[in-house]
Amino acid sequence: MTNPYPSPAPQGYYPPQSAVPGATPQGYYPPQGAVPGAAPQGYYPQQGAVPGAAPQGYYPPQGAVPGAASQGYYPQQGAVPGAAPQGYYPQQGTAPGAAPQGYYPLQSAVPGAAPQGYSVPPAQGWIQPCYYPQPAQPAPPVFTGPGPVKDPLGKAASRDMNRMSLLALAQMALSAGWGYILGILCVVLGINLFASDSYGMSMITGLIVVLSTGLVPFLFFVAGRKNTADYLKFQKTGFFPSLLCVLAGSALMILGNILANILYTVLEGADYQPTVLETSEDIGTWLGFLIDFATIAVLGPMLEEVMDRGIFIGTLRKYGIGFSVAASALLFGLAHLELGTVVFAINAGLVLGFLYARTNNLWLTIWIHMINNGAVILTRYSGLICPQNPDLFSAVLELSLLGLGGLSLLLLLIFYRRIFITRRSPQYDGPQQPLSFGRAAAAIAKAPLFWALAAIVAVYFIVLLV
Repeated sequence: MTNPYPSPAPQGYYPPQSAVPGATPQGYYPPQGAVPGAAPQGYYPQQGAVPGAAPQGYYPPQGAVPGAASQGYYPQQGAVPGAAPQGYYPQQGTAPGAAPQGYYPLQSAVPGAAPQGYSVPPAQGWIQPCYYPQPAQPAPPVFTGPGPVKDPLGKAASRDMNRMSLLALAQMALSAGWGYILGILCVVLGINLFASDSYGMSMITGLIVVLSTGLVPFLFFVAGRKNTADYLKFQKTGFFPSLLCVLAGSALMILGNILANILYTVLEGADYQPTVLETSEDIGTWLGFLIDFATIAVLGPMLEEVMDRGIFIGTLRKYGIGFSVAASALLFGLAHLELGTVVFAINAGLVLGFLYARTNNLWLTIWIHMINNGAVILTRYSGLICPQNPDLFSAVLELSLLGLGGLSLLLLLIFYRRIFITRRSPQYDGPQQPLSFGRAAAAIAKAPLFWALAAIVAVYFIVLLV
């Protein structure tokens, strides 16, 4: 007797063509001529299988019982309408409007039979598949902006400015300290410093100049082991151009002195008592004149130029010529302490600093400084030099320097401008990218010892005013 049910095909067995049409097995790609629309998603029933009879993970034999879809089974074509499992994407051919969110219908699916999700409760032991969430719109990038801009060159300039302010404070402290010490010593020895025929004041002044103005540069070079050639430059500029520079610089210094005298006149109306030496017959000995001239007009300018032009500009030059000249002029002016002298010294510092930076010849500034201080000493001793008319002597001296200086400045600008060093000159030793005006001003303002120096000058002015 013939068996009505053929023997079951083993799992993973693909029967040959000649099977019942429309029974494409799972994992089997039917040859041409197969029944159209008979390839469900991922499952290909064996030939001869009854539609809807594939168990879970099992390739049913031919003739399986219809409607026996087991757990975890994704039904084939011909499955019961509305039985699409969750995660099942039917092929194209779905009726319009029947595609749920994230659902892609299979071909030949029954129209309207693909609900959103899984409409049939899963069997026991069924594991719901994981789905990645829908991609969200990426957050726009957040730009926090650049961090704080650092200025290492400006920071270094401020640090060096602070060091130079410390040297100026040390010079000021030494001057005041030696003055008190020597004054007490003279009182103990019974020396009247203010006697008209005494040269004690001149001696005290000379000692203070040497011990204060000269000691700080000496310690800077010796204790700091500095090379003097890096700070003190004596480049040759020629005799006649140098003479013109000295006379022109002296005239500009005299103009600054006139401005200081005008300031003194204004302050006298406010009962301001400047501590300046009298230019009357209180000083009347030639020995006192010689001592003052040697210390104030010769030795003092040499030591001050080494300090204020050589060391200050030599240290600050690498940040810019303009910065070094302005900073050294401020330090040079504040070191003179008394307000009227501070105004004059700042003007003198600008003239001398510019000339030194543009010629690299410290001898020029030394000579200008000596002529200016010498003129001051001659004016102070005008009663001794010209007792008949000391005021006329002082006026002629001042006007002569102004006239010669003005003519020298004119000739210098017309015929000898080439001696001044510019950025294109081979002798130029400044930076190629100097500090701008704002950065230079910030470097000075960030030096705390500079403000300490300015505060001392302000307190001294208030004390004299009160």
